[in-house]
Amino acid sequence: MIVLWILFWVLIIASLIFSIIVIFKKNKVLGISQFTLSLIVPVITLLLVLENEFNKNEIIYLLNAAVEGNTLAAMVIILYVVIIGLFIYNLLSFRKKKVEEVEDDRKGKDVK
Repeated sequence: MIVLWILFWVLIIASLIFSIIVIFKKNKVLGISQFTLSLIVPVITLLLVLENEFNKNEIIYLLNAAVEGNTLAAMVIILYVVIIGLFIYNLLSFRKKKVEEVEDDRKGKDVK
């Protein structure tokens, strides 16, 4: 369980840092939305799992609450998927930009 928590917080912090980079270098709207979601969703999750019994894992509790019909828990899970999707999309857009820059550099050298 400790490894899961460490992974969770590393991903949230990486998402926050990467969203700041996206804001300044690529796309302000996507960067701001990723940053906002990366701040708000963990807080909502914390408030949601405060009613959790201490012997249950928080992630299992969240999934069980969503299956039982808790709409807030379902929305939190969907928002985590959105955060992951934004992170992957922004990461791939940066990679695509770098590949295009390398190809442009090669074309420029070939012309000379």
